[in-house]
Amino acid sequence: IQHIEAVVPRMNFPLLSRPASPNDRASLLCNLGFQFACAAYAPGLLDDPERKGATAQLLEFSRRITVTPTAEFEQRFPDLNRWPARVIVQTTRGSFTEELDQISMDSTQLQGKWDRLLRGADRTDFFANAVNRPPGTHAMLWNWVKQRLANAAQSGAAV
Repeated sequence: IQHIEAVVPRMNFPLLSRPASPNDRASLLCNLGFQFACAAYAPGLLDDPERKGATAQLLEFSRRITVTPTAEFEQRFPDLNRWPARVIVQTTRGSFTEELDQISMDSTQLQGKWDRLLRGADRTDFFANAVNRPPGTHAMLWNWVKQRLANAAQSGAAV
């Protein structure tokens, strides 16, 4: 793989394009290039909320990914109850494009991932207030995360 371009909705761009840094856990959780690197070379790291296995090689690979914002998906999916993306991969043998109308996981996969990432009261609160919602769950998830961050900031606790 020489290069990957991911075209994403404008609202997702700031989060997905945050530069990956070994000293910034949040960047390792959000940077789309780092997620591609993990998926390709260290899939177990995708389930590690601390990203303790981040290596220089994974960070180097993440720099081969360009994230490009577009309004195109907002026009095609005005409710944005999905996470559409177009991924263009350039290899030494040519290129290919894959477009996803929605990035999704089935409910068993989703519950398993959150069970591994969340603990105690956070897990209980998350499943009670964010997961079992009608379409637009990613907006509910974002509201839940913002509230947790606000609470942590007020109490001075680490997130």
